[in-house]
Amino acid sequence: MLNGKNVCVSGNSIRKLRQLNSKKQHEVAAKLGISQQAYSKIEAAKKVSVKRVSIILNALGSDFKALENVLQMSPPSEKE
Repeated sequence: MLNGKNVCVSGNSIRKLRQLNSKKQHEVAAKLGISQQAYSKIEAAKKVSVKRVSIILNALGSDFKALENVLQMSPPSEKE
């Protein structure tokens, strides 16, 4: 369970959830009040803090359960 402790969330997982929600990077970035380029860097990151993930999930209108489902559907690759 994603509870904020000892959890590593990759930007790639966030990207997959964003795509499942049919959102574009610039849409999420606008909700976060950052540039699309800054948001792109988050999705490219190997690790994203749980606090930042929580903020992004809120912008997506999603929750940790949905992210957990994405993680179960596609385990991290060796690159992550």
